[in-house]
Amino acid sequence: MNESLLIIEDDKKLISLLKEYLGGFGYTVYSATLPSEGLKLLKRESNNLVILDVMLPDMDGFEF
Repeated sequence: MNESLLIIEDDKKLISLLKEYLGGFGYTVYSATLPSEGLKLLKRESNNLVILDVMLPDMDGFEF
């Protein structure tokens, strides 16, 4: 499987759980805790899916 996804979430424990779980299905998982980091990853990596928290610091998920 070559699919990848991006998680943008400020809860590091939740990111860790999602990475472990989804990685077990063969996904490549990228993550960011800040929206600005997420935007950089979104531009740099080709992702099939983005999991986005709507209540983030600096910029909410809707603005993202």
